[in-house]
Amino acid sequence: MRGDYDVNSVWKVAEMALHCTKQAGRDRPTMTEIVEGLKDSLQLEMSSSSKRCNSTVTSDSIGVLETEQIGECHGC
Repeated sequence: MRGDYDVNSVWKVAEMALHCTKQAGRDRPTMTEIVEGLKDSLQLEMSSSSKRCNSTVTSDSIGVLETEQIGECHGC
């Protein structure tokens, strides 16, 4: 990725993706947990991008991740 992304952000997303592949639904994260994790990762990117002075991620991007908690379904 040639330094275009914060390594901590990439690892966070990779770990979330790995947890989503667990066989038992009860062991997988809820959508609420995924959204929160993605928000955290995006914040890391925004912080890192502003340090690199070539930010392509904006605070408007966070709004895309805003969701209502409709309910949680483990194992659906």
